[in-house]
Amino acid sequence: MFLSSISTRHGQALLSRQPSARCAFTAQKDEQTWDAITGIQGQGTCHRLEGTARDEARTVYAARFPFVADTPHLAQALSAADYWEVRPHWLRLIDNSRGFGHKTEWTRETIWGIRRDHLAARDFSRTVFDVQGH
Repeated sequence: MFLSSISTRHGQALLSRQPSARCAFTAQKDEQTWDAITGIQGQGTCHRLEGTARDEARTVYAARFPFVADTPHLAQALSAADYWEVRPHWLRLIDNSRGFGHKTEWTRETIWGIRRDHLAARDFSRTVFDVQGH
């Protein structure tokens, strides 16, 4: 899950490709040294959350970042934010602590733990990804 206003350039680009826009993403801790970099690269699809799904995302986000509710201008911005859900189909873990350039990759089948032909029957609407250091 991530936040981005539909008034931004990339928000407009994602919105124009709904219901399921292709995306690429990265997540890593700030201020890492080269020999200890750990992070995730990925590709997948994303869609803008609405209704109950958006309300649930707000609850998850508020629990993850509780200080936002105590800061009026942040709370106001958060209440107006657009929430997006990413559904990865390819992930790469970069972990230089295992050796410079160490990579581990997963495909849709290994991410979801099921065969590709069974994906269409699954409901992923409540899946939330919280990518942090491992």
